[in-house]
Amino acid sequence: MEDSKIKKSQLLPSQRYKGFQQCFETKRKYYEPSELCIGPIHHGNPKFQVSDKYKPKLTAKFIEDSGSTNDGEDLYMKIRDNIEELRDCYEEEVTKSYDDETLAWMLFLDGCSTLQFIKTHQFPGQLKNYFDFENEQISFAYQGLFLLENQLPYRVLKLLMSVGSKTDYKDSIIKFIRNNVMVPKKFTHNIVLDIEREEPAHLLELLQFALLHELQKKEKQQMYERGNETKESDIHLHSCYNVQELRAAGIQLKPSGSCCLRDITFNSLCFSCHLKIPPMTVDDSTGLLFCNLIAYEMLPDNIETEYVVTSYISFVYKLVSNAGDVKDLRSANVLINRLGSDLDVSDLFNEIGTAPVPDLCGYTKVKAQIQKHFDSTFKIPLIQWKDECVNTYFRSPWTAIALLGAILTIVLGGIQTFATLYPPHK
Repeated sequence: MEDSKIKKSQLLPSQRYKGFQQCFETKRKYYEPSELCIGPIHHGNPKFQVSDKYKPKLTAKFIEDSGSTNDGEDLYMKIRDNIEELRDCYEEEVTKSYDDETLAWMLFLDGCSTLQFIKTHQFPGQLKNYFDFENEQISFAYQGLFLLENQLPYRVLKLLMSVGSKTDYKDSIIKFIRNNVMVPKKFTHNIVLDIEREEPAHLLELLQFALLHELQKKEKQQMYERGNETKESDIHLHSCYNVQELRAAGIQLKPSGSCCLRDITFNSLCFSCHLKIPPMTVDDSTGLLFCNLIAYEMLPDNIETEYVVTSYISFVYKLVSNAGDVKDLRSANVLINRLGSDLDVSDLFNEIGTAPVPDLCGYTKVKAQIQKHFDSTFKIPLIQWKDECVNTYFRSPWTAIALLGAILTIVLGGIQTFATLYPPHK
């Protein structure tokens, strides 16, 4: 892997969100650790002393489960022998105050405890009974593993897993990532993560891979196709329409067939129009995950990014302007609300949707199709008339039966009248 790939791991807070400082200040709760500290950025901070007491316990269990033959010395030496390479995973300012021994021990302890926590988290009772975790501490530690400031280079984890491990920690990592992809569980089994073929920089990037896992299969489709955004005629493509405005124009929302964030499509056939969006589960970790994924895309070193997550949040931000929009998304099975009220979800997207520098080229073709639908002078009234008829006369089996009965009565009455006026000749 090239060094440019490695050095995307972490930056100092002042450098990390270049051009992003104001947004960072207003959403600091999503970026800064509250209980768990991993890596050198917040190492030594007194507020994390309570959580640090669990790291030796987790590390000891990892050494036992890994099958180390000399009480973990072989594991530590793997880190120590590669410390120069691992130091290069960080900006110089982050690690310059740590000598090689201190940095190696820090990465060893954090790497072992992270792997063991991920494995043991599949059995919550063990975290409480064996390691004395409280429920609240488990939740904070779980979410803290995806903070950009807490990211540990994946090479640390890979080195530790390469030493005589009797347990397949890679499977635990993949399950851990799948459990954090913000979609209904029935979609997560389709996520393919080949860690060996494309090694991530860290766990946060691996989560990003999971959200974009169908990129290569569908990159030629319309879901994220770019247009010529420089034309003046394309400016109107970025008009804002919320869910209720779309429904009023006859556009129905449906869940797409995958959890890939690029899988947003618009289909129009005769008098049927559908906007398909990846289904999403919203809970108390959604804001943290999306904000840190956006922050990762904003890294100055991340020059090859297409701002997919940022563009997706920008797209959803326009759809959700109030609690009514959230209700309609729930009714369409596009959104599962595990956060609280519909207003809570609306407030969340209005808060995190203000991320800077969204890639307005994202979903250009979909936006063009929606705008073309709104510009139609005859199609929308016909669709609205069709929907009104369906909602009025076919909202239940009884109304449909009543309508058919009325039509049959009119037809039979017309036949009888015609037969009376024009009796058949013998």
